[in-house]
Amino acid sequence: TLKLKLALESNGETQAQVDYKRYADVYQLPLDMLGATFNYNGKFFTVTGLLPNRRKNDIQIETATGKTYIAPHESVVRAYQRHVADKVVDAHLDKAGV
Repeated sequence: TLKLKLALESNGETQAQVDYKRYADVYQLPLDMLGATFNYNGKFFTVTGLLPNRRKNDIQIETATGKTYIAPHESVVRAYQRHVADKVVDAHLDKAGV
């Protein structure tokens, strides 16, 4: 017996990516977080989608080696916001010549 599940939409996106874009407003997720790589719990992860059928751990993240994990969206968003804030501060310091 063979069971095959296809995960790509017609535009090449996975269902998790489509769901992320579809439900980003509902979950208060930044659209630019999808595909972003940043430090989360001491390791670098890339956000690869949303799993709306999961109750608490609903953000799909992936390591550079391709290993996939699922994490709660609240903590992932906080880590992403810290990452963005750090980039803004670094850019400001570079501009100021510090």
